Amino acid sequence: MRRLLALFAILVLLITPGTAAGQAKRHPEGQVVIVLLSNLSVAEVRTGPTPFLRELGRDSSVGLVNTIGVGRAAIDRSAVTIGAGARAQMGPDVDPPMNVREPYEGGEAWAAYRRRAGRSARGYQVADIGYPGLYRDNSLLPYHMTPGAVGEAVEAAGGRSAVFGNADVSLDRRDRASLHREGVYVAMNAKGLVHYGDVGRATVRRDRNAPFGLATEESALVEGYARVRDKAHLVVLDFGDLTRAELFRPFVSSKVAGRQRRVALAAADRFVRRLVPLLRPDATLMIVSPVGPEDGGANSLNPIVVRGPSFGGGLLTSPVTHRPGLVNATDIAPTVLETLGLEPSQEFLGARMRSVEGGSLARRLEHLQALHSRTSTEVTLRTPVMSAFTVLIVLIFAGVTAVLFMPSLASRVAVASRWLLLAVVSTPLAAYLMWLLWPPAAHPLVLILTFVALALLIPTIALLASHGGIGAVVKVCLATIVFISVDQLFASGRLCMSTFFGYSPIHAARYYGLGNEGWAILVGALLVATSLLLDRESLSPAAFRWGVPLVFGSAVFMVAFPTLGANIGAIPGITAGLAAGYIQMRAGKIGVKQVAVIAGVIVLVFAAFTLYDAARPPEAATHIGRSARLITGENGRAELFLLLYRKAHSNIKVMAKMQWSYVLLLILAVLAMLRVKPRGLFAETLRRRPGIAAATTGGLVGGAVGFLTEDSGVVIPALIMMFVGAAILFAMVDTKQELQAERPG
Repeated sequence: MRRLLALFAILVLLITPGTAAGQAKRHPEGQVVIVLLSNLSVAEVRTGPTPFLRELGRDSSVGLVNTIGVGRAAIDRSAVTIGAGARAQMGPDVDPPMNVREPYEGGEAWAAYRRRAGRSARGYQVADIGYPGLYRDNSLLPYHMTPGAVGEAVEAAGGRSAVFGNADVSLDRRDRASLHREGVYVAMNAKGLVHYGDVGRATVRRDRNAPFGLATEESALVEGYARVRDKAHLVVLDFGDLTRAELFRPFVSSKVAGRQRRVALAAADRFVRRLVPLLRPDATLMIVSPVGPEDGGANSLNPIVVRGPSFGGGLLTSPVTHRPGLVNATDIAPTVLETLGLEPSQEFLGARMRSVEGGSLARRLEHLQALHSRTSTEVTLRTPVMSAFTVLIVLIFAGVTAVLFMPSLASRVAVASRWLLLAVVSTPLAAYLMWLLWPPAAHPLVLILTFVALALLIPTIALLASHGGIGAVVKVCLATIVFISVDQLFASGRLCMSTFFGYSPIHAARYYGLGNEGWAILVGALLVATSLLLDRESLSPAAFRWGVPLVFGSAVFMVAFPTLGANIGAIPGITAGLAAGYIQMRAGKIGVKQVAVIAGVIVLVFAAFTLYDAARPPEAATHIGRSARLITGENGRAELFLLLYRKAHSNIKVMAKMQWSYVLLLILAVLAMLRVKPRGLFAETLRRRPGIAAATTGGLVGGAVGFLTEDSGVVIPALIMMFVGAAILFAMVDTKQELQAERPG
């Protein structure tokens, strides 16, 4: 085993390009200017009082950015995430960034920084006094990240950073909670320091009509940039009026809040108009909204505009998202450094953004609005919908089980039981089809009603087409398999994103391919469809011997191959489940030899796909390929430990919070007990339909392996066994009716 691991490490090292360690240090070239316009929405860019932003957008690349850090959405976490190139967290009570000469704690801020950090702030104009606590909090994350990594890389290469502006809601520096200087988190180095800047009182002015009586002093930011134009390579300008308007919203009427917001939008637009003519010819401008409006951005993707030598009119994308118009906050850090001609850190979880064709500005903004509407609607509806669905599954499974214990089963009760079980199996397909019938901007109530109608209509059609028999389950499973396959092969998984049974680009931070929920549904549908076709003798010996392995193998390839489903981590679970099911269908039992063969196939396929992924350019590799590079690097053992810890941590978190935990406990407890020692009606059902027994084994094995190897944890076995459990109960209803018909008299 050690030799195999050593060989694997050598192969990855051979195909992995050299790192920056052996390259000569490069000096920053050009300039990146980041303007923070927090709480901005796509709709306001399209139709708000922002004419210059629209004019700027014609020759710029536009997109939506997921800026959520670790935990709840918040501007401070988002800013730290942008500056670190990795998702960050922020403690509840931290000291604010300050100008080093600002009064603080009875002295000046530089002294407060020195007391906490144990180092001098000499040579710097701005310091994050709370940096030691920020660093400590983020050192507890299950991956490496360094707050201020972008500014540190710029400084290490001989460059300089600057930051101007704030979103303070009070001039009283003693009130820590009133100081909002998040721009510092983007510009600072790994010690919490920024060479040039001003985040103090001089960047705001009193305005009795503005939120909190304060407004941004536009001239201070414009003149500040002019002072550092020729000596800073990274400049962050925090225009805080939109943040203040958002924070002031709870204290005023809707009419006043709307007016103040329009004034803030117009001021932001005016500021950008003044700034653009001053930019250096080699400067790249990034306008970023760290959080969205109203709810703090918890359920939204936020606008980003990039203009520069490498970013003309188009849509932003990145190798992390593979979606036109969609990028991650972690993509900003490598984009900044590569724009400056510097090597990104391996700690960065993102990749450089690029521009792709998107048509006219109106068409691009319409695309972004549709993407935003769909993702935010799905996130808003997911929890209540899935909670209700979980309760329904429990009630349906428990109700049908109770019916099976009745002395006799009336035909009407049997029909109702079959229909309810088929409705459970049809629900994922209904969730996928829902988005084909309505535009993304459809009202949530319309979407819910459509989803429910499809979940009721699909089982009705399937039962009518199958004359009420178990063939209806086969039809629904095959339709689900075909839909997922077509979506992956021909639509880049577009419909599997932002569905109730898919992944969310907001919270799951997955943007393409087939998510864990998707492959679990695929495995459950494949096992059930194959087993029922086998039981009904609808498969010829040749089709079963060669066709089924080909279909199962194609499913593994589609799910895991980096340019298709891109879910290499699914290989152990999907391979184990499908292989165990097929072996039992064919041989009747699984022994030590079969287990060894399955394990060997998993290792070979996983190694092959991982090597292929690691051999691709770093910006194109999936997270598995990047992890392989890190594991075979200098800190390989630590990286491997962090990877395993992250998986375990995620599984425990999901187990504690997901509604699927209750479904899993119910289904697995019953099926595991019955499968080990089948009795009564269940034993008779397995005798008459041995394929169902194989599907149960495959589902239990695939679910268990998926639970251990994937970070979705309990969701995987719950979804697989949802299909298998419904099929078993459906078959048991048939068996009970058959036994009743066979009784004499």
